[in-house]
Amino acid sequence: MNILRPPIFSVALIISVYAPSSIAATTDANPKGWLLNQKHTANGEQTIYVFPQRLRIENKHLGLTIVGDAQTGKVWLFNDNRKLSCCVNWNKFEHNFAKIMQMGGESLPHFKWVKPKDPKGPTVAGLTTTKFISSDEKLYFGGGGGGFISGGGKKIRVDYTIYVADKIQTSPRMLKVLAEMQTAPNLGGIPLQEISHYSDTNKKRMFLRTLSAKQIPNDKKLWEIPKYKQVAKQNDVASVTDAGFLEDMVSEW
Repeated sequence: MNILRPPIFSVALIISVYAPSSIAATTDANPKGWLLNQKHTANGEQTIYVFPQRLRIENKHLGLTIVGDAQTGKVWLFNDNRKLSCCVNWNKFEHNFAKIMQMGGESLPHFKWVKPKDPKGPTVAGLTTTKFISSDEKLYFGGGGGGFISGGGKKIRVDYTIYVADKIQTSPRMLKVLAEMQTAPNLGGIPLQEISHYSDTNKKRMFLRTLSAKQIPNDKKLWEIPKYKQVAKQNDVASVTDAGFLEDMVSEW
């Protein structure tokens, strides 16, 4: 008795139709990644999943989730509250706060960063780090910093230090996306800590710190994209004014 079998192409088509929506059509060989819990002065607390070719950032403060895939070059932004999503190329992803920081004179990506003679940094959240430094002289206003608040101004020197993880590896494309979200320079690694030292008060402020870090297995659910209404503008998904974090940041000065 002859048994009819569907063509291989038909079977593949059926599988592709019913497969869950994911940012990448291909799957990795289940590589291990890292789960980082970080706190950023502007962005608030963030949960970051870092894999060799993929990145996921969950930011409750902004109501925003970012999922990126280096192989496809696509970055998705989605907002569970607004039920909206947006897809852009990795090199088009922008975080509004980066522009605000640039206007205020705190645009770290535009500074010149170098390794000191002894680049070995401290252990942060159990991870060894490499140290990068930069300096800038800027005009600060009475009652606030970076031009956000008016008043009598004075020039001060600010020394910046960023500690980058030695062990965590991901694609250069995903490093660019993470750097944009952290308003930090792309130094070839995952930033774990950023400290600014002000000459007028000899005070140090930690703008980025990593609370915990651990290795985790890959999970395909991390890369699934909700079927929300897709919009063209990133600002429609999440705005810098959503969580009122500008007021929170200014109040800390």
